[in-house]
Amino acid sequence: MEEEKKEEKKGGKGFAIFMILLMLGVLGFAGYYIYDMTYTDNNGEDQIDDDVEELLYKLDVYKQDGSLCLEKTEYCKDIAFSIPTKNETSKVLGFDNEFLFVLYSDGDEVKIYNKNLNESQGTILKDEYKSYKLFVNEDKDNIAGIVYTTNDDKKGYFNLLTGKKLYEGKYETTGEYSYIEIIQINDNYLNVSITNKAYLLSSKEEKEVFSSENDKDLLGALVFSSYGTNGKYIFTLDSCAGDCFTYKIYNNDLKEIYSKNINEQYISSKDNLVYFIEDNKVNKIDMDGNVTEYKTFGDVKGLIEDNVVYVESDKIKIENISTGSVKELGLFEATDYYDYYTSGYYTRYKLDLMGETNKTEGLYVVINYSKQDTNGNYGIEYCLTESGEVKSFPITQEVGGRAKPVLYLYPEETTNVKISFEHPEYLTTTYPKFNKSWEVEAHSNGDLYDKSGKYYYGLYWDEVRYNEVDFREGFYVEDKDAIKFLEEKLDIIGLSDRERNEFIMYWLPILESNKKNLVYFELTNERELGNKLIIEPKPDSILRVSIHIKKVNNKVNIREQKLSKFDRFGFSVIEWGGMTY
Repeated sequence: MEEEKKEEKKGGKGFAIFMILLMLGVLGFAGYYIYDMTYTDNNGEDQIDDDVEELLYKLDVYKQDGSLCLEKTEYCKDIAFSIPTKNETSKVLGFDNEFLFVLYSDGDEVKIYNKNLNESQGTILKDEYKSYKLFVNEDKDNIAGIVYTTNDDKKGYFNLLTGKKLYEGKYETTGEYSYIEIIQINDNYLNVSITNKAYLLSSKEEKEVFSSENDKDLLGALVFSSYGTNGKYIFTLDSCAGDCFTYKIYNNDLKEIYSKNINEQYISSKDNLVYFIEDNKVNKIDMDGNVTEYKTFGDVKGLIEDNVVYVESDKIKIENISTGSVKELGLFEATDYYDYYTSGYYTRYKLDLMGETNKTEGLYVVINYSKQDTNGNYGIEYCLTESGEVKSFPITQEVGGRAKPVLYLYPEETTNVKISFEHPEYLTTTYPKFNKSWEVEAHSNGDLYDKSGKYYYGLYWDEVRYNEVDFREGFYVEDKDAIKFLEEKLDIIGLSDRERNEFIMYWLPILESNKKNLVYFELTNERELGNKLIIEPKPDSILRVSIHIKKVNNKVNIREQKLSKFDRFGFSVIEWGGMTY
């Protein structure tokens, strides 16, 4: 009997061990799938993280009006999606423009979440930098690299495929330079802009491919862009960024093939062809740099991929360059204007993220009215679907306005000056009355006189809103600190005592009434891209300042905006205005 009991005990113990091993195996197998975290080593090989842990927490990513938020706020509180994490304190560090990838911290590690695959990938980066910016590869199926900014404002690039850091601290904001920007423009190249210089860099090895310092004709804040895929590119270089819209176009070998005055709304690309419009004439460039004319239109409004948006016989129309097919969208009044900032192709996912569940994926042409129509609408959105159907959606909410832009002119001697705008259709209220242009006699002290001898201290107008900001950077300002804040920042920016006083008298009551504010300063280059000032004779220096103010109910941690000092010299022109949200 005792022998039997011993055998029974032995058998029971063996079964228990078997069950324990089986359970451990199942848990380990499940854990592998619960936490299959990979990273890329220095040889570009994917490795499995040895630290297999259960993901106990989740990081919620929030959305507001089609944009994702770095953190939850009163205005950005709807959950877009959630990311499993192993730390309760994980936070979003950045995301790509298409909202497919999110960079986030998990402990001190920096990881990338792929929303389409619901998977995360580790990096060798640590959560120790000031800011991060992700760049997606050409196929949009992975992150190609990450630009990061160190705490002492040095920038660097991390190539995710090779696992290497490049260019850290090589280009700095020192001396005459007021800012630096590194942008990945395709799978092979980075663009570095430093105030008035541009560099084309290899994203795979630390090597300069092209420098604008070699071209003395290039002026202003230079920005490279590229079109094409799979190693075949056309490059454009905005050669004066803000002072004009002259683009130099280079082929794949970086040989200049074209240099013309092209506004940014008149250049686009699809299927390895570049399209641009000059004087209503549509041209095509292939990846070898061959330029061919497509067609001349009467009144071109813009390009969306390979589609020309134009007006003919008081109708807004779209013509596809590839097929030649034409779609008539609707009426276009002389006072209407085409909003090329919000027009474009909208995917189903992007529409859903914006809360536009009633709309159809497709190509959107947005028309704003100068005033409400008889139905109380402020404009209309036309959608050309993939099936060729045209749908329309009325704009029922007011687009808003840019408040009190006022313009001061300071020539070195009494000068007759003519002022106009690239988009006069954006103007609403003007004083003195704007009729195609303002023509004034300007004195060195800022006094202005019209042809009848009437005096003005500045030129005033209101604009239709067209450039809202997302407040990813700026300042958090409370009412008690508003005076000190405005005095300090406007002095840094470069307004004179008089200009600063007038600015503060207008905007201080708004900041104090809001109690808690987010503030962003839109400066010259951004303003010029929105509605360029055309001034004859050309000023020697121009400063345009637009304050953006958003009321919030709680304190918000916001990345501080870097401001640079304006160099006022010669014939100087100063503009200030702003917007509220």
